[in-house]
Amino acid sequence: MSTDTNSPKATYAAAGVSIAAGEEAVKKSEEKITSGTTLLGQLNAGQQSDRKVKIVIDHLGKPDLNAPDAWADFRKMYKLKRFSQVWVSASEPYELSLTKQYPYRDTFPFFKAVYDEFGPKQLIWGTGYPKPRWELPMDKELDFVEKQLDFYTAEDRRLILGENALRIWKFPK
Repeated sequence: MSTDTNSPKATYAAAGVSIAAGEEAVKKSEEKITSGTTLLGQLNAGQQSDRKVKIVIDHLGKPDLNAPDAWADFRKMYKLKRFSQVWVSASEPYELSLTKQYPYRDTFPFFKAVYDEFGPKQLIWGTGYPKPRWELPMDKELDFVEKQLDFYTAEDRRLILGENALRIWKFPK
């Protein structure tokens, strides 16, 4: 039986990262935090254990671009920006886009708004770790961050494309 050495699973295995371990961590975090409202309540309560929990809001909080006022619900997460253990994943624009046409210009205002509200130190970018979906080729994913979102500075990109993630997760050296 041959093994595909180019598969995401093989790539993670070569790096010493277990997809199963990542899935288990996600499952446990989902059990603890069931909704944004619950999350905000826990953080506002200021429980010491909750301050240690690192939270990533995935896909810009998944604003519903079909909603009559997508911005009303989207802006609710802005209340979380004051918590240093909260980050926003500014990635996978194809998940949000109504046009489904690269470069997903209909998502640009949401990416800009999150950048303006949270700042580059609370943003991360990713490919769906621990299970990347690979719906957009990696060169296009990077082009989206490096060229299409032209309001990011070089320093912003350094933080968003990796340094911030290293503050959240422990990757093998």
